[in-house]
Amino acid sequence: MMSAPSSFSPFSSSHLTCSLLISVVTIALITTTGCGSSGSSTSMPKLSGTTSVTVLLSSTANDQVSNFDLTIQSLTLTDQAGKTIPVLNASSPAEFVHLNSDIEPLTTVTIAQDVYTSATITLGGAEFVCIAQDPTGGLLFSHYSIVNQSPVVNLASPITVTGNSMVLSLNLLVSDSSILPSCYSEPIFTGYSMSPTFSLTPLAVSPSPTNAENGLVTGLEATVVSVGATGSSVTLTVPAISFGTRTVQAHANSATVFQGISGFSALASGMFLNLDGALQSDGSLLATRIEVENPTALNVSTGPLISVDTLVPLLTQYGRTQMGPLLTDWVNNQPGQYDEIPYFNFSNTTFQISGQFTNLQSLPFVPSFNAANMVGGQNVDVTSPTFSSPEAHTPPPTQSR
Repeated sequence: MMSAPSSFSPFSSSHLTCSLLISVVTIALITTTGCGSSGSSTSMPKLSGTTSVTVLLSSTANDQVSNFDLTIQSLTLTDQAGKTIPVLNASSPAEFVHLNSDIEPLTTVTIAQDVYTSATITLGGAEFVCIAQDPTGGLLFSHYSIVNQSPVVNLASPITVTGNSMVLSLNLLVSDSSILPSCYSEPIFTGYSMSPTFSLTPLAVSPSPTNAENGLVTGLEATVVSVGATGSSVTLTVPAISFGTRTVQAHANSATVFQGISGFSALASGMFLNLDGALQSDGSLLATRIEVENPTALNVSTGPLISVDTLVPLLTQYGRTQMGPLLTDWVNNQPGQYDEIPYFNFSNTTFQISGQFTNLQSLPFVPSFNAANMVGGQNVDVTSPTFSSPEAHTPPPTQSR
C-alpha cells in the first residue's frame, strides 16, 4: 500500500496537560567478534549442546528518514550443512530510527551450537517516513510502504554459536533500506524504493556495560504491563507506532536509581518508563536507572518537534513512538490509530530535563529547557491526559519534562 504525501500547517487549539523531556541519542559502534582459527597447534572448539542466544535490534540511520517501522515475522539461521534453525517465529514490531547506534532486546532463544553461514528474515508490514518543507512553505509527510525486494541479512563472516550464552546484533542499515532522492518529488515517490537490509553480527557483552557496543541499553521508552508479585521484576511493552508493541522483561536491584518515583514499589501497571539497563544472559535488562516522567500521564508521544508557535502557544510534534490510549485518526476517521502529528497547547506546561543527563553541572553554562528556548527539531517526550487532532481543543499543559 502506498500513501501520497500530505502537507500540513498549524491549527490553533486551547487546552492540554503535557510533559516535555529532551532525550539524547547515544552514538556507539557495534563491533563484531569472530571465532575460529587454523594451524597445527590450535583447533576449533568442539561444538555440542545448545547456547542461549539473545538477538538485539539496532540501526545505522541518517537524518533523511524520520521513522522506519517494520514487523519482523521470522528470523532463521542456516548452518554450514544447510540446516535451518528458527530464531524468531513470532510477530515482533520495531521502530528503527530512534535506535540509531543504540540497542533494544528482540528475543532470546536456545539453539544448537554450530557454525552458521547465512540468515534470512521475513517481514510483515514495513514503512518509512520522511518530513520536508514543500514549495509553498508547508510541511510534507511522505509515507512509503512498498517493499521492492525481499529483505536481506548480511553476515560479515560465519557466526560460531558456542558457550552458555551469546548475543547477536540485528542492525537495520537505514540508508540502504530506504532510497529517496528527495522527500518532495513530482510526481510523488519518484525515485523511491524500500529494500530492508540488515547486518547480523556477534556482540561482546560486558558484565558491567558502559555503552551500546558492550550491552548497555539507554533511554528505553516503555509501558509497564505488570509488576512481579514478589521480587523486583517488571514486564514492559516497547512501542512501534504503526505495527503495535513487543514485550521486554526488566528487573531492579539495590543499585537501581529511581527518578520521579520513590522506588520499585511505586511502579504500577500503565505507567510510562524511561529506562537504562544492562543486558543479561537471559535477554532481560537489569535496570540501572528507572525514570517515571509523569506518574499520572495517560499518553506519551516521543519524537522531534515540528513547529513551536509561542503566540498561540501551540506546538506540533512528529510522534515517532507513542504510548497510551489510541486516537481516532482524524484524516481517515478510523478509530484505533495514533495521530502522527499531535498538537499540544503549552501555555501552562511544566518543563523538565531528563535525569538521564548526569553531566549537566559540568557544562560551561547553566542548562535550561523551557517555552522560551524550545525550538523545532528538538527530540522530546510529551506526556498528557489526551492527544489532540487539529480540529479539537486541547487543555493547557500542567507538566512538561
